[in-house]
Amino acid sequence: MSAYVSWSIEAEELFDDEGNEYLGDDYALIEKIYVPAAERGNGIGSKMLNETIAEIQAKHPAMTIKLAALPFDDCPMDMCELVEYYERFGFTVTNTEGHAVIMEL
Repeated sequence: MSAYVSWSIEAEELFDDEGNEYLGDDYALIEKIYVPAAERGNGIGSKMLNETIAEIQAKHPAMTIKLAALPFDDCPMDMCELVEYYERFGFTVTNTEGHAVIMEL
């Protein structure tokens, strides 16, 4: 399998005081960044992430970009290293309550 990045436009799911769900602002969600193990460490993931961020910003300049930091099973990075990696691109942690760390640019 080749390296790839997948992303989509999502709507923020919010809840009012009574627990009723409603949709908030749209945002771009970087869903997955995958680089085969044999190709890691060569800057491929960084290059693809920079290109994806640039593409999203060109197509949707005012839109927030989010991602869920979650290492693959075969990923040598632990969660702290992965979060630090994304912080180098300007992402900040916004939520740590689930199984992934939600980050936003």
